[in-house]
Amino acid sequence: MKDIAIFLYCKSEIIAKPWAESGVECHLFDIQEYEGSKTDNIIHHCGDIRKVRKELGVLLRSNNCRIIGSFTPCTDMSVAGARHFEKKSLNDSLFWARAAELALIGLDLAEFFEIPYFIENPRTVLGTLIERKHEFKFHPWQFGGYLPEEHKHSLYPEIYPPRDAYPKETWLWVGNGLWIPDPKPVKPVSNDYPGWSKLGGKSDRTKEIRSCTPEGFSIALYRANTFFD
Repeated sequence: MKDIAIFLYCKSEIIAKPWAESGVECHLFDIQEYEGSKTDNIIHHCGDIRKVRKELGVLLRSNNCRIIGSFTPCTDMSVAGARHFEKKSLNDSLFWARAAELALIGLDLAEFFEIPYFIENPRTVLGTLIERKHEFKFHPWQFGGYLPEEHKHSLYPEIYPPRDAYPKETWLWVGNGLWIPDPKPVKPVSNDYPGWSKLGGKSDRTKEIRSCTPEGFSIALYRANTFFD
């Protein structure tokens, strides 16, 4: 059995890169439709995750899964969009149930197969929907010290400052022995989240940039959960 890692609702390879570089085969499942690919131990899958549970089950039964990470879409749950909740509810009385379902796919798989996991969301109503408070919260700058002093963002250097020196409160639900890394903070360059201050609109590019996993946290999480390897 080979070691694998599974990351749901994830197109960017940032979270997978440290695992892939160590030889772990990473499977990235994203709900968007795009041309899937395989490069350097990273395999992309695209489409409605609700329709590939069987594929996920086969992966988990036939391999040694080290971690499941779920970057659950926050469009219908982030408190930043709370002013739209009433309108969405009038248009679709089940919109929150559908949002929670996406989060529960990763949680249910991880609990059934007893795999260390995390579910990620910004400040959100997800905890209310799944009746469970988050176990951890952080800002990217708190893990910027895992990046070198000469660091520049690998994907969006025009948006995100070096060493993830920016604020964005992120919540995590974790379980099955997942280790939370120790912080190595740097000083944030401002109190503004650049995903809002430097970007506008609702384009797919804007959404991808705003959902980008902090690079320092990705490295820290990998190291914390492979410490005894």
